[in-house]
Amino acid sequence: MPGAQTTKQISPFRAPWTIFWAGFLLRVLYITLAHTYRIRLAEDHLQFGWEMGRIARSLALGQGFSSPTDLPTGPSAWAPPIYPYILANIFTVFGIYSAASGWIILAFNSIFGALTCITIYQIGERIYGTSLARAASWTWAVFPYTIYWPVRVVWEASLSAYLLSLALLLTLRIADNPPKTRTWIWFGLLWGIIALTNTALISMLPFFLLWLLYRSQQRMQHFAGMCLSALVIFAIISPWLIRNHSAFGKFIFIRDNLPLEMYVANNENSNGLWTRSEHPGNDPEAMREFQQLGELGFMKEKQRQVRQFVLGLPGQMAFELPSLTPHDRKTIERICRDGLDDVADLEFIGVEGQRQCRAVVHLESVLSSCVLLGDRLSGMVSVIPRLERSARLVVEVQPELQRFQSDCFIRRN
Repeated sequence: MPGAQTTKQISPFRAPWTIFWAGFLLRVLYITLAHTYRIRLAEDHLQFGWEMGRIARSLALGQGFSSPTDLPTGPSAWAPPIYPYILANIFTVFGIYSAASGWIILAFNSIFGALTCITIYQIGERIYGTSLARAASWTWAVFPYTIYWPVRVVWEASLSAYLLSLALLLTLRIADNPPKTRTWIWFGLLWGIIALTNTALISMLPFFLLWLLYRSQQRMQHFAGMCLSALVIFAIISPWLIRNHSAFGKFIFIRDNLPLEMYVANNENSNGLWTRSEHPGNDPEAMREFQQLGELGFMKEKQRQVRQFVLGLPGQMAFELPSLTPHDRKTIERICRDGLDDVADLEFIGVEGQRQCRAVVHLESVLSSCVLLGDRLSGMVSVIPRLERSARLVVEVQPELQRFQSDCFIRRN
């Protein structure tokens, strides 16, 4: 009809805040009905936050940011401060390691797990359009793996994921529109919070800044804004840096446990994966050593041990990656394709079996180097498509591979 106007109705199902509430309620229902807030009592509630839970307990008891293991070990810089302080405040109000505290902290995790649906929606909408943004957001809301972390694990993973997605969204907005001074201040404030929540994420900041400079038509103005953000970041983290210097008498950039994380994946008992038995939380002897040496002394010793291990076995580190021959690569692919039965048959094929054995040794070297570079083996290996399936294979058939390697050595000698 002439003059008639039609109004386009947006389905509530498609609205990002609807996706948020759906994701949040789904997580809270799971926490409540599956009783995941009843954290296991084993090892004095160790799974209630692990080291962060221990530090939070010390804070709630008025002992300061200290003792990340079962024994009293004094001041700590094991973890960034934000999440342990949040957990400590929950302990103070609802009880240390109580079921009520478990429900509250998992619900807290779920809030940020669900809020990530919003940032994913807005990021997807800017880059790919509304349809894909909606699909990605709903996927995050209902995908079991993204639900698992906030509803079962007392850790900062969900908060960190939200903060990083928010940083990416803000970066895209800065690239699309000339930022004002307050935008750069917010950018620095956000990255300062990220640094005090999950320090490892700071490694992403240079790439964000370089991308902004690459996209910018006014590089000097952007560079000035980045300098302002850097000042804000420093202002946010400097109180914690001062605290660390006051507690330990030396400069520590937020946290100090990198040597231990390196050592648990690179020691005489490791096979390219993280060895739990070397961690103070799992080894009473290591825990006593931690208490005796103190945190800094213990980390210094682990730094010495991992350096000695790496220098003593250079053939198992990253330097051997170029020696993987084309034939070895084909061999690895065939092992991954044919599976365990083929590996079990290799010991009967003579010289060719020795070549297969060497290929497997090279593969394990590659995996060890991936662990040396980061603590996410699957994430690191996934950038090398040919090795992704191989990583799973080594984990599954490690005993058979070791026996086969020994047989090859005996036959060769």
